[in-house]
Amino acid sequence: MKLIFAALATTASLLAIASSQAQTPASSCPAQMRFGILPTDESTAKTRYTPLFDYLEKKIGSKLQYTIGADYAAIIIAMASKRLEVAWLGPESYIQATKQAKMYPLVMPENITTGLGYYSSLFVRSDSSHKTIADLKGKTLAFVDPNSTSGYLFPMVHFLKDLKINPSDYFGQVIFAGNHNASMLSLVTGKVDVAAIAFGTVNNAILAKTIKEGELRAVWQSKLIPNSPITATDMISSECRAKIQKAFLDMRDPEILKQLSAKRFVTVNDGTYNVVREADRVKEQLRKK
Repeated sequence: MKLIFAALATTASLLAIASSQAQTPASSCPAQMRFGILPTDESTAKTRYTPLFDYLEKKIGSKLQYTIGADYAAIIIAMASKRLEVAWLGPESYIQATKQAKMYPLVMPENITTGLGYYSSLFVRSDSSHKTIADLKGKTLAFVDPNSTSGYLFPMVHFLKDLKINPSDYFGQVIFAGNHNASMLSLVTGKVDVAAIAFGTVNNAILAKTIKEGELRAVWQSKLIPNSPITATDMISSECRAKIQKAFLDMRDPEILKQLSAKRFVTVNDGTYNVVREADRVKEQLRKK
């Protein structure tokens, strides 16, 4: 299998992918399928995803090409525009995608450490004198992406609902780092004073020795957020969707699962993400005040 690893410079470049695809009968999957991945650290993407895609190709019988989006919106728009058959979306990007096209959530991982969900956190450096958000007024904040669940939505609801503050007014500067690793590194290198990061990103970085244990300290943590879904569009048949779902559910290879920080994959449905829809509703309601 030859995987194509492409970080897209713009949404337009993603939409330029050729749409013509050789099709096998409706009861099976297309001969080729395109799989979207939200922005991630490209230096580790090949190690993380190659074993997964080798496995899926054998199980599904399709050649897979995956693309790393330049930003979250690129993947959302590509799915809505039928330029991707399948994508591994975040909960918030899944919700946004469902507003534009029919989406079918198939499975989500059960995480090794946090189970069927994960946490959004606001981190500072451990050597920082800042203990609470109140200490950070006028400082610099990094979000991940406007369509990130743990890197924007849940921290934003916390600011607006719980703390009654608007980050753009409260902090001296607010930036969007682009992905969770970039948000973390912007904090580690001193570019920002506080950063919104998925808690698992920090744990993974410690295990990979990218950062030292104890280098960062959480000043806030969200309630549990449902894990990110593998999602299909209606470009592929229900039989093909079932085949992809079964391939994930049957996955037992410990090395593949380890690379994905997962124990296994479990079925998921649209209602799983109602908690995210509610957070969206609260965010929009409070921002209008």
